[in-house]
Amino acid sequence: MDDAVTLALHMPIGASGDLLRRLVRVAGEVHAGRLELSGTWEQFLSLGEVTPAMPVGALPTESWFIEGFLNDQVQFQSAANEVSVEEQFNRAFAAAMDAGVGRISIAPARIDGPTAATRGGLAGAYANELNRTAGILSMMLPIAQRLGVDVCLRAGEGGFLTSPVELREFVTTINAPSLGVELSTQMTGGLPPWQDWFSTLEPYVRTVRIDLASGEEGSRAVSMVREVREAIERLCHPRTHTGSMTVRMSSEAS
Repeated sequence: MDDAVTLALHMPIGASGDLLRRLVRVAGEVHAGRLELSGTWEQFLSLGEVTPAMPVGALPTESWFIEGFLNDQVQFQSAANEVSVEEQFNRAFAAAMDAGVGRISIAPARIDGPTAATRGGLAGAYANELNRTAGILSMMLPIAQRLGVDVCLRAGEGGFLTSPVELREFVTTINAPSLGVELSTQMTGGLPPWQDWFSTLEPYVRTVRIDLASGEEGSRAVSMVREVREAIERLCHPRTHTGSMTVRMSSEAS
């Protein structure tokens, strides 16, 4: 695999104790050269005040993984400080730029029973979230592009945009150079395998995430990284994919 495909280790901002020790071990095993930090918008906005523990010395942080769903979390406007959603995005992306972060990963929307019940049934909820997500991105992406930070939609999460063709159409319609896709190798719930998503979305794929289950460390983690690298190479041949890979461990002890 070409050296352009970098490998990052996913690390929660609050990692400590046993999890941090396991992260250090896995980072060495898979030769991770970068970090992906995960947390909430609020945690990232306060990173200047709280510095997370860093495993394996001073690995550079290449991306932020925003926990939860965009349609749940974009409730930033506070009556107390009257800071607008747009200003919150400005602050978040400026903080990312200052930290040398090139990518922010988000799950766009969640469509579940309660959501559908309050928004005109499943079809109504789906249409609502398509419009709402497009509206949020129309505010977010110009800021991201101006500051040189990509926004990656996590594929196949939350019962929203559950086929690679749907997601490709959505991203193509938005048509923003700073918008990309993050894939997990663990597609569940009857979704197409990650290889189908990759083949359909490859020009937009910024990173492929390898989700390790509890106990999948050591030689198993190394083997999974190699298998995914080889699969990406086959799927792209004769071209070279220039995205990255991210290894995320289960927080449960093996």
